[in-house]
Amino acid sequence: VDRDITDLTCLAWNCFVRNVEIASLGPLLGQIVVALSSLAETHAAAITEILRYLIVENQSILSPYFNEIYFIPDIPMLSVVNAVLRDHITSSKSAAPSAID
Repeated sequence: VDRDITDLTCLAWNCFVRNVEIASLGPLLGQIVVALSSLAETHAAAITEILRYLIVENQSILSPYFNEIYFIPDIPMLSVVNAVLRDHITSSKSAAPSAID
């Protein structure tokens, strides 16, 4: 029974993120990722699909909110998602002005 509920939860999240205007998801991105991360180990394929949609496919729209993402599970299926986030963080740090001593 628990597996059926979590399968439906993944389906509901997938439908939600694809039917809400993508720009509106930006302020919620950190919370969405936290909610999805708890399902990543048991539903890796479904969560990977959702996170790829949000972070890889919609990077140009949602990247201003990537700094609010503190944790993505380090599983092989999410390597592309993690790479996009790492690249964003690296480029953000190099673009930030250095402090004046």
